[in-house]
Amino acid sequence: MNINNSSRSKSSPGRVLSGSLSEMLQVVKSNLEFDCFDEEYLQQAEEICLIIAEIFVLPPTASVRINGNELTAETVKEVYSMLTYEDIITVMDNFETATYEIRFKKTYLRTALYNEVFERSSREINGIRKDLPGYILTRREQIEKRRRSSQNGKLYS
Repeated sequence: MNINNSSRSKSSPGRVLSGSLSEMLQVVKSNLEFDCFDEEYLQQAEEICLIIAEIFVLPPTASVRINGNELTAETVKEVYSMLTYEDIITVMDNFETATYEIRFKKTYLRTALYNEVFERSSREINGIRKDLPGYILTRREQIEKRRRSSQNGKLYS
């Protein structure tokens, strides 16, 4: 998700330095393909987009609590600018399937959105390994296999 205030393409990075919350909400919804959410997701997707928009209208040096740590709004903006439609779906699904009471929902969602950017790739790899345990080799296994193959005069088996 790229948030910008110019006519640059969606793929170019940028930041909105000022603007109203409602204007920013429209930008966020547009960049996250809000119209593609299924009807049962719309209310929660609206709330999440509002949380994201709120971060983008904060001054860069404002303090935001993520994972119990105080980060600058600028740092959180940079991470949130990488969010995708799929990330939002994942955050909503994780919220829905939580088996414990989430007392501070806004704080939970802010942190979940932030973490999602960092966990996206690892979750996919972990899911594949879980579903196909004998099919995927770890990096260590791949290196060892290459080493053994090269000792036998072969590049790869």
